[in-house]
Amino acid sequence: MKKRIFISVILALVLITNISAQKSKSNKNEQPANTTPQISLEQRLSELSKEISDELTGNQKTTVAVAEFVDLDGRVTPFGKFLAEELVTRLYKTKKLKVIERQRLDKVITEQKLNLTEIIEASSAKRIGRILGVDAIVAGTISELGNNFRINARIINTETGELLAAAGATIVKDQEVCSLINCGLKPIGVGRTTPSSTSNNQPIPSPTPKPVTSQTWIKESNFYTFELKKCKSSGASVICDFIVTNTDQNRWLAIHGDSKMFDDFSNQSDPASIFLGDQEGSSWGWAKKFLIGGIQIPARIVFNKVSTNATKIVLLQFHCDTSSSSDAGSNYTHFNIEFKNIPLRD
Repeated sequence: MKKRIFISVILALVLITNISAQKSKSNKNEQPANTTPQISLEQRLSELSKEISDELTGNQKTTVAVAEFVDLDGRVTPFGKFLAEELVTRLYKTKKLKVIERQRLDKVITEQKLNLTEIIEASSAKRIGRILGVDAIVAGTISELGNNFRINARIINTETGELLAAAGATIVKDQEVCSLINCGLKPIGVGRTTPSSTSNNQPIPSPTPKPVTSQTWIKESNFYTFELKKCKSSGASVICDFIVTNTDQNRWLAIHGDSKMFDDFSNQSDPASIFLGDQEGSSWGWAKKFLIGGIQIPARIVFNKVSTNATKIVLLQFHCDTSSSSDAGSNYTHFNIEFKNIPLRD
């Protein structure tokens, strides 16, 4: 009898051991197969710009213009503008290429009455090449595919109008990307909404409203970053404070007196005064200063004769000139900076 009980206990222990081993093996099999870290936006952009640069230099193209990328319907998207600015900067920093300012390309496209989908056509590409003196044009599309953006870049030979090469990248629509373009990540998951109750069917209390913090607006152009901090009203005047950073080599910057603002009553106001660092201009002139690369400079524009009933600026335009020449009065490039829908604070 004792021998039979002993054998039963041994069999039970063996059975339990086998079951535990099978569960352990099953849990291992259920682990995600792909644990590769997500590639960052910075790395994807570096890879894309290197691929484009290699294609250009490999085909002995030294002067290039970069157009804003469009969606599949031919519309310019915020991400398309961001991508064009990034490629201009990154291609320029290779020191292998001469990159034409994007504003010059935009001006030619407007003057020639073209749209961004037409510049890849042979006749249009050759025409732009003759006007700007560029060997190639980089243009392309951005497709939104679920949680990803697919970028397809085309390099057009302006001498023949033919496609010279192509490059592409897939960028995950993560928090970093959405912070740039406000693509609206859903915190619970794609296609899901926030639950209205907890697992025990108790209602979720409404979140405490967060205090309003000061918002900033950032624009980049011609190797400058303009960060608008705030615009506040004071009687019939509006004061806009911002930070200017030269992200490239030392150069001159001028902010013109023909800059403008339009309030929510469609009223236009002109600058009463302009401050760029320690330099002051007026509505009849400009504020001009030599900016050292990488240094932030405070700036301010004051507008007078603004409606006291205005609650926001619907359009704020800065008209600027820049030059890398040691002579402040020569070789200027003109460009505009625009901000929209800026609330006015008292």
